[in-house]
Amino acid sequence: MEFFTPTNRRSFIFGLLAFVASESIIAQMEETVVSTVEEFVAAIGPNRTIKLKPGTYSLSDLDPAASSRYAYFERAFDGNELIISGVQNLQIIGLGIKPPLLLTRPRYGDVLKFRESQNITIKNIEAGHGPEKGFCRGGVFTFMDSQNIQVNSCILFGSGVLGIKAENVNGFICGNTVIKECTYHILSLFACQNITFKECQFNNNKEYELVRIFNSGQVEFLQCGFRNNLIDVDYDFFFNVKESEPVKLQRCIIEGNNVPYFAASPRLLDLIETDLDSNTFRKGSAYPPNN
Repeated sequence: MEFFTPTNRRSFIFGLLAFVASESIIAQMEETVVSTVEEFVAAIGPNRTIKLKPGTYSLSDLDPAASSRYAYFERAFDGNELIISGVQNLQIIGLGIKPPLLLTRPRYGDVLKFRESQNITIKNIEAGHGPEKGFCRGGVFTFMDSQNIQVNSCILFGSGVLGIKAENVNGFICGNTVIKECTYHILSLFACQNITFKECQFNNNKEYELVRIFNSGQVEFLQCGFRNNLIDVDYDFFFNVKESEPVKLQRCIIEGNNVPYFAASPRLLDLIETDLDSNTFRKGSAYPPNN
């Protein structure tokens, strides 16, 4: 299967050029400092840097009518979730040593969902569901049909399905970020290209296959830690990689996890200076028979 065709090579190059060009735009971007959730949502738009003062920002406290062209609410079964759509060159940056906290109440809703957006940076933000954890559908950050995303120095916690979901995303870098205590998965990538997780920690997550990567290419984990994660059922895998290029795990630490199997297909994982230590494989092996 050919994953990196001349067409998507060109798309990747154009994406890189757009990202480099965005660096020159930053100096011209409008900067807004906010201290309330109303101010935060009202400030969302292209070519902007939004800086959040320390505190808690409960998206569920907003009237769903408080929307704009770029930020609006959609029904998510038991409440509303915030959609950010069609935005370019947006930075969301938390101020202070303790990251500002973004919360949403609906158990089936994502905290932030981006659609058709480019050159997005989220930095120094803590996000999840509250006061109750989500289940069945809700996640923390979702990116769809987007390019050139950066998530840096964030904490994504116990929010139901997973910490990060990406579909049809080209160019994603997640650095120095913690995903913890999610109740179904850690992350899910579908039809994505050029994805890097660097110096991230994935701890105390459960319950089904933990890392799901389908129909994707150029995915890598660099110096990441996977600790104390659990799969409750007897048939799932820590890494479920399908119809994708081999996923690289370089200088990662994978320890103290309790799972049936480490990977569905070892040929789709490239372990470089990465050891599996003190893990429990309930089926007796890291890989299923005949794989």
